[in-house]
Amino acid sequence: MTGRDSELYHPRETSNRGIYDLLADGRTVSDEMIKTAESFLRGDVLIAAQKMGDSNGLGFVIIHSGDLGITIAAHCWTQG
Repeated sequence: MTGRDSELYHPRETSNRGIYDLLADGRTVSDEMIKTAESFLRGDVLIAAQKMGDSNGLGFVIIHSGDLGITIAAHCWTQG
């Protein structure tokens, strides 16, 4: 891909729709899990995104409550 093939960034409309839960039968996301995810985001993810540069502050987090513990997947967008 050359620079001519890529789309230039331009502002887009955004909306904050809050938090959505999608849970398997018998599963919950506890306050402790949310606090753990928030700590991970503040201590690792946001810092890494800022180091990449041009972070536009957009992203989402998945908290998966599994049999052996929790999995936290964080996705964020940066330019370039």
